[in-house]
Amino acid sequence: MEKWEELVGGALLPAEKQAIDACRAGQPCTLGDGSRPEGPDDTRKIRAVVLRQLIIGGVKEDPTHDWGVNITGAYVTGELDISFATAKGPTILCYCLFDEALVALQARFEVLNLSGSHLPALNAQGAKVAGHVFLRGGFHATGAVSLSGAVIGGGLECDGGRFETEEGFALNAQAAQITGNVFLRGGFHATGEVSLSGAVIGGQLDCVDSTFENRVEGGRALNAQEMRCEGGLFFRGVTCTSGIINLTASHVGSLVDDLPSWPKGGRVALDGFTYDRISGAAPTDSKTRRDWLSRGDRGRHEFFPQPYGQCAKVLRAMRHERGAKDILVARDRKIAAEE
Repeated sequence: MEKWEELVGGALLPAEKQAIDACRAGQPCTLGDGSRPEGPDDTRKIRAVVLRQLIIGGVKEDPTHDWGVNITGAYVTGELDISFATAKGPTILCYCLFDEALVALQARFEVLNLSGSHLPALNAQGAKVAGHVFLRGGFHATGAVSLSGAVIGGGLECDGGRFETEEGFALNAQAAQITGNVFLRGGFHATGEVSLSGAVIGGQLDCVDSTFENRVEGGRALNAQEMRCEGGLFFRGVTCTSGIINLTASHVGSLVDDLPSWPKGGRVALDGFTYDRISGAAPTDSKTRRDWLSRGDRGRHEFFPQPYGQCAKVLRAMRHERGAKDILVARDRKIAAEE
């Protein structure tokens, strides 16, 4: 494309001109007062076709700066589809209101920051991000957010984000490879399934002060089946009002938790869950650990002894020999009761 007017087939809107000028100069662009628009706002309107071209580097006669796109407070209209494209520089779209989904299948980013923005949905399946992905600070999605199969060179930060869907995935990071930390904390709230199934996390998974709920009968609120997390699982101050916490066959470096965070009523799955240590202020007394194990040692009316053996192994390595024995006695009693 040679010129911006050719791209849109007419004149540019005032907010589009402001954004183009800023991206050309490598400067941030703040529209209005920088807050997220509460609804349609023609003074801050940027059409998706213009925003896409800005993200990928501008037009031939008017390229953007290497600093990429840094726009705050826009009202974005139309579906923003940057699938299979490569963004030039960081992509920062904070406190923006999108009236349609953002689609970025197999796209490539340096950094993707959507903090504070509202979207009907985000599909970045298979995307590659050299740095961090930020979906925090009031980020709100009313449909599925997919990072399935994504490769993220930094961390995935969703502190304070709200992810909602009527059914299915609220946040899907199945099989994602994340070099840094995953932060689902500080008021993070998901309605629908949060899936880290098969994900590989190089840092920690922090769920402190978060809320997970899945109102679908038998649905999973947090599905971390076969996840690998090199750092710690921080699971304290968690509220799970409905749905299952599934850690089947997953592994974390350390477990930092509290008992009230684990829901009762058979809504925890611990079969095959392994960890190298119990750290921080997490309880190591056998009474609390037996209570925890009892919340996740069954599936389809079948008793699973593995969680007890794993817990006893870790307690013994931590020189809590008496506690380890108590755990194994509890396991053996349950096995006998099944026979």
